[in-house]
Amino acid sequence: MFKGARKDDVKQIASELNLEVNEKNTLWDIIELIKNSEPYKESFGSVKEIADLVIEERKRHEQSQVEIEKLKLELEVAKAQAEIKNTSCESESQDSLETLIKSVRTLTVKLPTKQEN
Repeated sequence: MFKGARKDDVKQIASELNLEVNEKNTLWDIIELIKNSEPYKESFGSVKEIADLVIEERKRHEQSQVEIEKLKLELEVAKAQAEIKNTSCESESQDSLETLIKSVRTLTVKLPTKQEN
């Protein structure tokens, strides 16, 4: 029933059963407190259902956090790729602009004219 449960999960289960737990209690102390409680003895199925729900909710929350982190990393990669692409485009356009300026200068250079004498 408590397989895969963490201390916070077991504390939440105890809280759902209106059992008092303090910070000094270890994981095993809390599990024993739950197992010795009236709700556990009277309605094991309900306690098991509560435990399963608490553990499943924590796992779902952790999975969503992992997905959020994954999306953040993918966004950073996309931004970096876009930045690289923009940098290379700017470099190419700057190179072609410099080439154009050189061409214009070459074409506008005054050629010496031949004197008629």
